[in-house]
Amino acid sequence: CDDDNSEPGDGCSSSCTVECGFDCGLFQPSECTSICGDGIQASDEKCDDGNDSNDDGCDSACFIEAGYTCSTPDCALSVCGTVCGDGYRAGVEGCDDGNLESGDGCSSSCEVETGCGYTCTGGTPTTGDACASSCGDGYLAPDETCDDGNNNDGDGCSSICSIEQGWECSTPACD
Repeated sequence: CDDDNSEPGDGCSSSCTVECGFDCGLFQPSECTSICGDGIQASDEKCDDGNDSNDDGCDSACFIEAGYTCSTPDCALSVCGTVCGDGYRAGVEGCDDGNLESGDGCSSSCEVETGCGYTCTGGTPTTGDACASSCGDGYLAPDETCDDGNNNDGDGCSSICSIEQGWECSTPACD
């Protein structure tokens, strides 16, 4: 290659060799372009995972997608994965509430804690989840003092899952 320029990162190195991830064609002076999706991260690409698919961490324009991080060894395929606890539900995450604490509906491994009666909604690659327990489902969540499986008042456990005056409840804690 020969591009009449010795700027690193433009596809043609100062020693006139084609830089990693670029195609400089056959004409002189060379016009070097990177090829997004070829599996080789060129200097003008943020990632290159070898395809032109979106929603896998590295988008079709070779930019890192929200909720992902990508690492790329020199002149090699980018490996992208989600970041649990960053507040963005992406990829295979069941939820992401912006922390790594279990017991709040979304576990430290970004799975919905359904065994505690939680549901999580609203999470996208650009937004976090809101997780809430369901009073009356029979699971004692950390924000409830009782849960008898219904929403009736007057049976010891109120419709808002708090122990009613004069009653004792022994709902086992969720796991």
